[in-house]
Amino acid sequence: MLSNSLKLCSTFAALTGALTFSEEIFVANTAQGAANGTSAANARSLAWLNDAINWGAGDGKISAGDTVHLTGTLTSSLNVMGGGAPGFPITILFEKDAKLSAPAWPIGDPVNYTGGAIVVNRKNFITIDGGENGIIECTDNGTLLGNRKNSVGINGTSASVFTVKNLTVRNMFVRVIGTSQTGSIGIQNTCKVGNPFTDFTVENCTISDASLGIDADYATGCARYTFNRNTIFNCNWGGRIGDRNSASTITDVVISNNNLSRWTNWDGTDAASQATFHHNGFYCWAESGGSFNKVTAFGNTVGPKYSSVKPNGATAGLFFSGAGMKGPISVYNNLFLEDPNDSPANGNIFIWPGFGAVSHIYNNTFIGGGGGIAIGYRGGRGGDTVNIKNNLCVAKNFISLTAISTTQTALSINNNIGYRLTSGEAYSISATATSVFKSLLQWQSMGFDLLGSAGDPKLSSDYKPLISGIASGTGADLSAYFTLDKQGHKRTVWDIGAFTCDEHPVAPVGLKVKF
Repeated sequence: MLSNSLKLCSTFAALTGALTFSEEIFVANTAQGAANGTSAANARSLAWLNDAINWGAGDGKISAGDTVHLTGTLTSSLNVMGGGAPGFPITILFEKDAKLSAPAWPIGDPVNYTGGAIVVNRKNFITIDGGENGIIECTDNGTLLGNRKNSVGINGTSASVFTVKNLTVRNMFVRVIGTSQTGSIGIQNTCKVGNPFTDFTVENCTISDASLGIDADYATGCARYTFNRNTIFNCNWGGRIGDRNSASTITDVVISNNNLSRWTNWDGTDAASQATFHHNGFYCWAESGGSFNKVTAFGNTVGPKYSSVKPNGATAGLFFSGAGMKGPISVYNNLFLEDPNDSPANGNIFIWPGFGAVSHIYNNTFIGGGGGIAIGYRGGRGGDTVNIKNNLCVAKNFISLTAISTTQTALSINNNIGYRLTSGEAYSISATATSVFKSLLQWQSMGFDLLGSAGDPKLSSDYKPLISGIASGTGADLSAYFTLDKQGHKRTVWDIGAFTCDEHPVAPVGLKVKF
C-alpha cells in the first residue's frame, strides 16, 4: 500500500482529459500526529472527511481516483460528499482492524436520506472495501439491549457504479422473538424519487442481525444489480429488490454464490406479526406495476432454519413474483437445505411471473427434512413458459404447479429425481391455487418426467452424486445455457443436481452463461 500523498496515474481521466493524481489519504476518528493524512500516524479526522470543502479537485482533497484509508475505531457517521469518475472511483478502504462502531446507527431522516454508519447520497463511482477484516457494527441495539432504533450500516441512495465488498456488517438490530422492530438494514441502495441508479454490487460481505440484509428498489432505467459471495444470516429477508412505482424498470440482476440461512429469530408470535415477518432468502418483485427483466440466481446455498413457525413463518428461499416479472428468470446450481421444523409456505423456490415470462429451473439440489415444497410455481397470467430439468430432491415434496392452464402455460419438465418423497404426495399440478399431489407414476402419465426417477441418487456427505448412483450421467445436456456446476467445475458429464460427480474429469474454467 502506498503511503505517499500523491501517486501519478498512467492514464488520462475519462471526464477531464487531464492527468489524474491519485491520493492515499488516511482518516481516523480524531486527528493524529501532523494530521496531514499521509499515514495512519498522521491521519486526518473523521470531521475533516465529513466537511464538503475537503472533497473535489485539488491537492489534499478527496477526488476521483483517491483512496481514503480508515484506521482504528470510528464512532460517528461517515458521509461521502463527492463522487469519482469512470475508471477512477473513490475508494473507502478499511485498514486492518478498522471499524465503525456505535451503540446504534439510526437511519435518520427518511425524506433526506440521512443517517447510518456510512452515507452515500446520490454520489457515483464509489467503492467501499472492508479490506482484510473491516466491520460496521451496533454494540447495543436490539430486543434485550439498551436501544431499539432502526439502524443501517451503509445507507446508499441513488448511487450508481456503487460497490461494497469484503465488509462485515453486524448487529444492526439483534432481535429475539417478541418485538415489532422492522426497519434495520445491513446495506442498502434505494432510489430517491427521480434518481434511478445502475451498477450496484455487494460482494464477499457478511451481514447478520438486521431486518433486511441487502435492500434495493428500482425506478425507471435501473440496471445491473449484482449480489455475489455474501453470507447473510439472522435477517428477516436476506435481500429484496422491489419496484418503486408503475414506471419502474430493472434489467439484469444476478444473485450468485451467496449463503443465506437462519431466519428464526425473526419469527412472529401471532398472525399479525407472522404477516410482517415472513422470511425470505432473497425476494424480487414487480408488484407495483413496474417491469423486472432478467434475473439469474445460481450457486447459492439457502437454508437451513427457515422458521420454527408454521405455516406462515417463512415464505420462500428464493421468491420471484409480480405481474411485471418478465424474465427470463433463471435459477440453477443452487443447494437448498431444510431442518425438520422448516416449512417455507411457498417453496424453497417460488416463482409467480408475469404474462409471457420464461422461467428456467435447472440442476438444483433440495435436501429435506422439513415440510416445504422444493419448487413452487404459479401460473394464471398467461403466455408463460416454465422449464424444470435436472433437479434433485431428497425427503420432501418436490414440485407444485398451481393456477395452471396447460393451454396458457408451456411446461417442459424432465430428468428430475425425487428420492424418499412423501408417498403419493410428491408432485402436483392444479388449475386452482391449491396443490393436488400425485405419485410419480401419475405424474409421468401426464407426460412429465418421463426420464425422471424416484431411485436412490447415492450422494456423498456433501451432496455430490456418486458415479454408481442414478444421478450420475442421467441429466439433460443444458450446455446451451451454462457449463459449470455449483463449485465452478466444468460439467463434462451432465449429472442431476447442483454438483457434478467428483469421479468425472473436471477442470475449473471460465463461466459461460447464455440466459
